[in-house]
Amino acid sequence: MKSLEGESREEHACVMMMQDEERGGISDRPDDMVDVFHTFFGIAGLSLMGLCDLEPIDPTYALPVNTVQSVLKEQAL
Repeated sequence: MKSLEGESREEHACVMMMQDEERGGISDRPDDMVDVFHTFFGIAGLSLMGLCDLEPIDPTYALPVNTVQSVLKEQAL
């Protein structure tokens, strides 16, 4: 499990390198323009790794767990 923790730190550092600290968002490469796709999946990835104190993401739907549970509960009624 130790190597997974190390990889999580490396992934976190990689995503943070792609972050635009002035305007927000995440890009695919350092100093490139940020976009919604990379921002969304960058944040989702950080959540899935349990980093940055983010709300848990459902890996199937790439949505917050509580949102998925609420929608599935509504569909069951």
